[in-house]
Amino acid sequence: MTKIAILGGAGELGRALAARLARPGRELVLVDRAGAALERAAAAHGARALAAELGNPEVLAPLCAERALLVHCAGPFRGHSDALARACAERGATCIDASDDRGYCERVLALDALAREKGALLLTAGGAHAVLTSAAVASVDEQFAALNEIWIAWALGAATPIGAARRAGYEAGRGQSFEMKLGGEWTTRAVLGDERWAEFPAPLGRTRVVNVDAPETKLFTDRRRINMVRVSAVQPPHGLAALTGRFTGRGARDGEVLALWMRGTDNGRLPMERRVCVHGGDAAHAIASVPLACLVERVLASASAGAAAIEPGARAATGLVAWDVLRPALAASGVRELRGDLGGWRAA
Repeated sequence: MTKIAILGGAGELGRALAARLARPGRELVLVDRAGAALERAAAAHGARALAAELGNPEVLAPLCAERALLVHCAGPFRGHSDALARACAERGATCIDASDDRGYCERVLALDALAREKGALLLTAGGAHAVLTSAAVASVDEQFAALNEIWIAWALGAATPIGAARRAGYEAGRGQSFEMKLGGEWTTRAVLGDERWAEFPAPLGRTRVVNVDAPETKLFTDRRRINMVRVSAVQPPHGLAALTGRFTGRGARDGEVLALWMRGTDNGRLPMERRVCVHGGDAAHAIASVPLACLVERVLASASAGAAAIEPGARAATGLVAWDVLRPALAASGVRELRGDLGGWRAA
């Protein structure tokens, strides 16, 4: 029987993921702090509850011994050490994390040599950040003679714990700086700086966004001739707006939205642009949980005869799930897809 252990299984993302992965022939183990929330989540999905403090990597020992596939949803990841990932690597385990923090992802990627030596597989940025954005870029890549710029922008949604946690993570970086590739050069930018307008599809429309330090700032820069990768988010509340619960920028209450603008030239060297957007609406958790669930299925399939294997090591989850796989899963969860070009947005 296939065993899947979800770390942070009592949280919103963990519960949503459990609902997508539960099926006959699988044993789900939800790992989280002891309490009623964990017991309710396990009962709801026919899973086993394992009460543990995730700050102690030794909790993974029995799961690794049982050859469970580990899915780490216990964010926020900002500032977390690589202790859990290192424990997985040392035990030759398979672990997928849902991190949206570039620093954490880089700490996991630094374990590549150890993971290869021990036969472990560590996949980082395994949610929307690597899986969804890389699939969206790949879905239009062949239309370009040269793809030069990628701009990714998020509206995180005000009503969900996932959106609130991610906004808090971005806000924690206020006043700090990071490296972003602009105009072909790595430049130092301020977190939550460079305020600009982004043309989201309706109902958001024209909305102010600011820089965020996210994994994509590095994940796409090894592509041919890419000279800009910008990641933005609808400006989070601060100052009086934070104290009063108001949100800066239109559309903050319209659910989670991910939009991408890809720019380059066609075969005639004329400028061209392709746009991809997914809008979570009331099912905002789907934008986080669907790509992660599809990645888990991809990893499980890689162990099957005839499926493309994923070699041991530590790597970002880019390019492992195709848009043709994500599209029906997103649609079934109530997520709208829109496409566009220089002429604007339209339904897919």
